[in-house]
Amino acid sequence: MNQPGRLPERSAQGVAARRLGPDCGQQGGDPQAEPVALAWGPLDLAEGVVLLDVSGKITEANDRALEFLHCTLPAVSGRDFWDAVPEEIAEQHQSATDKALSSSARHAFVANQTFEGNWVEYTFRRQPSGFIVNLRDVSSTQRLQQSLEDSERYNQLIFESNPNAMWIFDGVSLRILAVNQAAVRFYGIGRKEFVKLSLGALFPDGEGAALLNSLGSSQEGRDLQPELRLCKQRKMDGQLVLVELAWGRFNWHGHQAVLVSLADVTERYLADGALRRVNAVLEEEMARQQSELNNTQRDLAAFTQAMSSDLQDSLHVANGFAARLAEKYSAVLDEQGRHYVSRIQASTRQLARLIDDLRTLVQLP
Repeated sequence: MNQPGRLPERSAQGVAARRLGPDCGQQGGDPQAEPVALAWGPLDLAEGVVLLDVSGKITEANDRALEFLHCTLPAVSGRDFWDAVPEEIAEQHQSATDKALSSSARHAFVANQTFEGNWVEYTFRRQPSGFIVNLRDVSSTQRLQQSLEDSERYNQLIFESNPNAMWIFDGVSLRILAVNQAAVRFYGIGRKEFVKLSLGALFPDGEGAALLNSLGSSQEGRDLQPELRLCKQRKMDGQLVLVELAWGRFNWHGHQAVLVSLADVTERYLADGALRRVNAVLEEEMARQQSELNNTQRDLAAFTQAMSSDLQDSLHVANGFAARLAEKYSAVLDEQGRHYVSRIQASTRQLARLIDDLRTLVQLP
């Protein structure tokens, strides 16, 4: 005997009948009962609707419900509801449904119909004459939920396997929510102990003030923009390291959280410092050599100017005497003498050109 508010147990006859063929087996649970067609009126909805009597037997079902059950109305009329649904769904949900309806007027669950590959929501509501069962296809919702869950798992995997130390804290309470394995190794502390830390334990000498100020600005209505900053972090052994720290706000399992990612740049910073010192020495040496070169060029220019001036004076004198000699004494000079005077004049002109070229060369940059 069935208890009030409890659907009957799945009958062996119904199970055997379901396995006979696509028309759901025998024609009804009671050979004497004739199915009666009812006028649905407002119950003839796009979703499936099944009416059950107080014993849990099907008395009526609309076309959409019969599509879900893959049966005709004569085949399911008078049969136990759990005999009409797929066997795996009955095995998974019948007991929980009976228990829920014994203390509540409504119960719902979502089941996967493996053969069709879709998801159906079953909603039971008690009424004076028995139960109303609504069947609704929620495959798109379930697929979307599955996609969201897959995305969350993928993001969690990226977070956990990221080579940079990363941790997440609540943007309001400042409580640390999660930490990845790289951060556990970086700080040298276990995961359980890490989530119990305060932000001050990680930021020495108020280094975290800039981050907290940004959070305060965000809470006042301004967005927290992703930032990258050079700061210090304290490991659990007391060692201070220089890191590039980036942070940004996002939603973490319903929390307005902040993701912090950091990379140890201590060695790079030290290498940059050594490089800067070497560059400074080189620049100083280049400046010294440039100064020496400038001094040498000035001295050379001065020497060349003095030398060219003295040489030009002498050349003017020599050229003047040669011209005077050729002009006044050419009549008394034989052919050989006149040749010598011409050679003297050509040599003085050539030397003058050389002096001019030397002065031009010295003036070049």
